[in-house]
Amino acid sequence: MICGVTLVEMDVRDAASVQRAVAAIIVKAALGQWRMRRTPPGQASLLSKLRRFMPAGPVDASLRKGLGLA
Repeated sequence: MICGVTLVEMDVRDAASVQRAVAAIIVKAALGQWRMRRTPPGQASLLSKLRRFMPAGPVDASLRKGLGLA
């Protein structure tokens, strides 16, 4: 599962592609059919699963290191 944390770090570093992806999801939600809940795809889903099934310490430490906060 540590590989999953590394994948999240690599994806977070490329902020421009993340911003484009978020914008595309917002446009799709605004123009698409109404849904009560929209589950986030990709990195957010992976991060939520990592947080649920792995100890919080290693996940948080890896994210802080990847984002340059530690």
